[in-house]
Amino acid sequence: MPRKTNLANLPPEIRHEIFSNYFQVEGGYVCDGDRLHTADGAPIDLSLRYTCRSIANDTKHLPLAANIIKFTTIHRKEWRSLGGCLNLASSCYFVLLQAFVFHLAQYIPHESWPLIDLKCPAFRRKLQRAEASHQILMHDDDGDNAEDETQPCPFVSRHFWAHVGAVEKYSLLHYTDYGCIYRHPDHRFPIHKLWGAAEDLFEVQAALSFCLRLIAETNPAEFTSHVYAALPHWAGRYSANDFFNLKFDHWTIPSQSEVAHVIKLLGIGDFVWELPDMWSYEPPSFYYQGSESSRPRRYLTIEDVRQADPGRHLSQRGREKVRFSATAIAIRFLKRLPANQRTRVRKLILHEDFPSVNVPSVHARGLIPFLRENPLLRVERRVSVLGCAADIIGWLRPDVLGLEREHNFKGIDNCDLKKRLSSWLLDALVMADLNLPPKSFTLLLESGGNAEYCTELFQVLHRHVALHRAWNLCMERGLLPHTTSEPRQVAKIAKGFAVDETLIKALGILAKQESILRCDFNPGVELNVEEFVDTMRRLDGMRGLDGMKGFEEMRCFEGIEEDPSHTFHSTLASWSHGVLYRSFDLPPGRKYEDLLAENHELQTRDEYLQSIGMKCEEAPPS
Repeated sequence: MPRKTNLANLPPEIRHEIFSNYFQVEGGYVCDGDRLHTADGAPIDLSLRYTCRSIANDTKHLPLAANIIKFTTIHRKEWRSLGGCLNLASSCYFVLLQAFVFHLAQYIPHESWPLIDLKCPAFRRKLQRAEASHQILMHDDDGDNAEDETQPCPFVSRHFWAHVGAVEKYSLLHYTDYGCIYRHPDHRFPIHKLWGAAEDLFEVQAALSFCLRLIAETNPAEFTSHVYAALPHWAGRYSANDFFNLKFDHWTIPSQSEVAHVIKLLGIGDFVWELPDMWSYEPPSFYYQGSESSRPRRYLTIEDVRQADPGRHLSQRGREKVRFSATAIAIRFLKRLPANQRTRVRKLILHEDFPSVNVPSVHARGLIPFLRENPLLRVERRVSVLGCAADIIGWLRPDVLGLEREHNFKGIDNCDLKKRLSSWLLDALVMADLNLPPKSFTLLLESGGNAEYCTELFQVLHRHVALHRAWNLCMERGLLPHTTSEPRQVAKIAKGFAVDETLIKALGILAKQESILRCDFNPGVELNVEEFVDTMRRLDGMRGLDGMKGFEEMRCFEGIEEDPSHTFHSTLASWSHGVLYRSFDLPPGRKYEDLLAENHELQTRDEYLQSIGMKCEEAPPS
């Protein structure tokens, strides 16, 4: 009599196929930050695993292996202050790190430079350039006291004052969203000013850390002196070497206690924890004590604002939605899995749909240990060009609350656009050079239905590359005799036209659409460099030409209008500005107000009153 067939006595490969199909759900799994659920929000059905011990053993790893796991950027109200203060602490550490290396660079052992050059080939040149800029800015700030090493670096004081001191001493009007510190550095934050483009920020920070550790080992007295000058409350309480413990990996989501500990060591008051959660109010007179015309003007304290009646004063209020990246959430999830489950995961999709804290472009590096541990793991990082990579939303007060004062969107500036798009390309390209398993990581740039618009944005990068190459060709061919007679101008122009060769490589890889860099739109085309060379040559000769004729030639090339009485150098600057830095409007159908609402919580006065259960007519007059 033939044996009755049942699930238990089927061949293992058939049982595996059946079980895999059973556990595989449409849309895969989605992580909400703490747990997994199905794409439609339902709990994951694991009831089959409880049928019998044999099936439980056969299927214990299948749910993770059979399903794609998806992550997105996450905003939680309970994480708002954590993310904001993490950004504050991380930026303060980086400012201190820069200052220490600038002041102590002479103590870097000469025999260590070959190793430093190997770790970060371009760092020595960048450090020399940044040091020179740092010295100029120090003298601008402190004058005769700039060389007084007993005082903290002016850059350190400036950064702490801008983001902490001014708010504490004067008013919440001075609060600049902590979630934006890295993304939109103002003139007070030295990343933008000293290092130029921030697309290699991770390598710069790693090289600075390596150099400072060398200095601490070989010249501990000098190192200790500078640490205690910047952090005087450490003297007699902490070792100067504890400074290195202030660093968070960019992709880490630490606990509140961990961030609070670093904030305390930095000498920053606990009040900063309240700031990301507090609303910013419009009009500015909300923060005034007394009448708007009172002099000297006095402002409400943080405690006054907390106890104020918003309904009496406000016309609009808002606060930032601070987010953690999808990659940071995924790393947190993987760390929490036991190793025997983690190695069963096969596919992760990380959707970076909004801006997030702590330089999100570098977060993929945090995946490296997991990709090496699990050669079968495939990670696709999807980045929204408009929502995330272009990162066009700035600080709350000028961008959001300014809407009431008829603030108009000024467009996406090409100069900032180049830095932001480049950072995503270059930081992803690094993953290809780390001996990871083949095809383990891919960056996919998404247009979100705005393919032609994204093509135009990426054409900006091709313009930068063409101008960079044209300038170098002009120098090699000796085509700019008027320009090259002024070395300072040459250096200034060359710096403005400079493009990292790695970016050129990245654009070539992106164009092929078959490697680590991909996109769902046409990424633009290379431009004719010789046309740029010819335009530069003609501009250089304008000194001997009729001014208007020269400008007519220039306008034919880029359509720039300018005063023909300007000098050659302003002409060249105007031309390059037109080539590189003109602004873009938003794509058709996208409103700036909608983008603002995606990145901030906003309330009008009426909406606020409704949220507390008060009718508008019952409220006191504003």
